[in-house]
This record gives sequence, structure tokens and C-alpha cells, in this order.
Amino acid sequence: MITYERLSKIIPADQALACKAMSVSLQQIKNINTLSLPQLAAAFVNTVTTKDLNQINALVTAVPSSVAQFYTDYYATGTGTGNTLVLTDLLGAAVGVTYIDQLNNAVTTINSMGNALANLTTIYIRMENTVNSVYGNAVTGPVTIPAGYAAGTYANADVAFSTALIPNAVIEISNIVTAYPAQTTSLNTEFDTMAQKIITETDNLTLATVNIAELNTTDRSPVMSFVESLPEYGVNKEQNGPTWFLEQVADLTTLGGQAIVGCLREGQNLAVLNNAGIGVDTSIPSTASSPNPVANLIPATYTTAQAANLVVN
Repeated sequence: MITYERLSKIIPADQALACKAMSVSLQQIKNINTLSLPQLAAAFVNTVTTKDLNQINALVTAVPSSVAQFYTDYYATGTGTGNTLVLTDLLGAAVGVTYIDQLNNAVTTINSMGNALANLTTIYIRMENTVNSVYGNAVTGPVTIPAGYAAGTYANADVAFSTALIPNAVIEISNIVTAYPAQTTSLNTEFDTMAQKIITETDNLTLATVNIAELNTTDRSPVMSFVESLPEYGVNKEQNGPTWFLEQVADLTTLGGQAIVGCLREGQNLAVLNNAGIGVDTSIPSTASSPNPVANLIPATYTTAQAANLVVN
């Protein structure tokens, strides 16, 4: 394009500046270099404006902070970059995200408490035995719990629980909290975290209109669609994203599991080759190498004799 300095030597400087300003403004229009003047004029004539949209016209930013905050509050609820949703925000339980670490921490904490939970464990075992009718029919009774915690005879399991087993458990739990305040706080935190993750995943699945219980495991179309999409999934290597998730659930001891990972890596290779301008030819031909047998169809043409019989003399 001609520079302003050169143009100002051809026409008056003020006109050159105005022309250059118009030129720079028009360059902001996408694909303007491929448009003819009549095409550009037609586009200008037929476009509409924001007339009477006073609040839109008053904007000084493309996205007001209030609008951005709305989307942040209602949609940016994931654990990905910028609080975007990732696969494990919906299916984290399948691969143990926000569960495995918490359970391991809980086990470590419990082990550090030694035999502090022995009495509570004994009470829980007695609860289990009561429900399983070890001490007498849990429904019709009577239930006779032997010497020890909650010992006594009760009309049925419900009475045993409400009057003895649960109160004994509450007392023992209070004793543990008093003796091990830091450990009990840690355990509650870990289990609260897992419970909240279950709630979040359930909510996200509902918002995504996914009902796992209604999924048809014998439907072939979703399976084929999933398989064909594996190379595309492989390009997304975000933490807790589709590639990471599928690698966690794929059984690498089987051919099928390794094939899933292989397809993911195929997609990554295709992206690398395409970016480098190297062509690829991985499409499976849609036609068979040998022709299919031709069906014996009803004759669709006349024989010479049949055609002669149709001639009107």
C-alpha cells in the first residue's frame, strides 16, 4: 500500500491524510481485499445499526464486568483453567479425582490414632450383628445383645438402636473428638470434600442432561461415534481432560485398552503433521477391494422380440 508520505506528494497533504485514515479504517473489515467496490457498497447499504439501543451504545467495553461476573458465577464452576469445566467435574468418581487422595489421607490419619477407634468399631460390629439378626430376629424381636456395649434385651432392632446402640456410639465419638481433635477435624474435612464432590458431579451431570442410569449399553451408534472421535479427543491434553481421563480408565493389559490409547496418540500425530504441512492418508477406503456380488434383479429392459410386439403397425 502507498505510504502517507508518498501520497502527500501526489495530492494535498490534508487529502492524503484523510485518504490514509479511510484506508486504515477499511482494512479492519475482514476479507476486504477480495471484495469489489460494488460488493462493499452493497454490504454497507444492507447492514443495520444499533439505533435506539441506548444501553448497548453506551458500552465502553465489549463485555461489561457485570455480564462477565454473571457467567463466572453461573458457568465458571469447573476446576479447569479459568474455572472451566473439565471431564472430571462430571465423572471424577470414575477415575478417583478428589477421592483417592482424600481416602489415602483418611487412612493415614486413622492409622496414626492407634487403637483409638477400637471401641467405636466394636459398637459398629454390634450394630451390624443386630441388623443381621445375630442377636435375635431384627424385625419381630426380641433382640438380646450380650455383655458389653449396649448389652440388654430389646423388643426389636429399632428399639435396640434408638435406646442403646446409637447413644453408645455418640458417647464414644465424643470421647474420640476430645482425645484427638486435630485428627477428627482432618477426617471430617476429607469426607466433607468427597461428599461435596459427589454433589457437584451430580449437579453437573443434571445440567448437561446426562442420566447415566438411562444410558443404553447395547446401542451401537454412540459406541461407533465414540470410537471415531478418539483421535479428536487425543488433541486435548489438558489435565483432567478427555485424553487424561481415557488413559486412566483404559485397561492397558488388553488389546482394546491399548487401541484406545493408540487412537488418542494418532490424533496427536495427525495434528503435528498437519501443522508441519505434511499430508496424511489414514482414511480407510469406503469401497471393498473386491466387488460385492451383483443381485439378480427383475429384468428392466425389453428383449428384441418384446420390443417388436410393442410396435404399432
